[in-house]
Amino acid sequence: MKKVCKVDGCFKDSRSLGYCPMHYRRFRLYSHPNKTNKKKKSICKIEGCNEFCCGHGYCNKHYLRYLKYGDPNHVEQKQESHGMTGTTEYWSWLGMRQRCSDKNGHAYYRYGGRGITVCAKWDNSFILFYEDMGHKPFPKAQIDRIDNDLGYYKENCRWVSNKENCRNRNNKISQEQVKEIQTLGKQGKYTHKVISKQYGISRSYVSAIIGGCKMEETSV
Repeated sequence: MKKVCKVDGCFKDSRSLGYCPMHYRRFRLYSHPNKTNKKKKSICKIEGCNEFCCGHGYCNKHYLRYLKYGDPNHVEQKQESHGMTGTTEYWSWLGMRQRCSDKNGHAYYRYGGRGITVCAKWDNSFILFYEDMGHKPFPKAQIDRIDNDLGYYKENCRWVSNKENCRNRNNKISQEQVKEIQTLGKQGKYTHKVISKQYGISRSYVSAIIGGCKMEETSV
């Protein structure tokens, strides 16, 4: 009758010194049949994650995020699926965000450059923007801020016509900007079209300013 390994709980056949091959190798290497050189694996230090560590105390998933983004908890934003790419509402949303964030944009100095921002809700989601603003009441409607000193958010925005938008912009130009436009007009280096685009006002309004019309000073 074959003898089994003398290690408690092991029922494999004994070979040398009463141990099975596995326990005998451990005995030869470590002078004890139950000793191993395996270190106990630690758990990822991210709260709620029970995966084994890979590097810097993080599991493989969190360690890769740490290497790529510098933040083990970084979550990539999923691209929205709304089927409205290319619509005028979508382009208004893109333009609104671009004016406030693109420092190379021609209109940035009048928006992001002076602290105008898009609320986080709209900035991160076209769907949420569309839910708040709805469909344009007419094809060429433009987004307008009721208070020109505040940013883009539901309570401060509305759809208006291009004519009304220009009128609103004209009413919001400051006396300092009036002087700048008059100076540019006297220099003769820029056309009324270029100046109107730079200051976001109509060409007829530029002509009136350069022509010496008195303007009521309002806050930008």
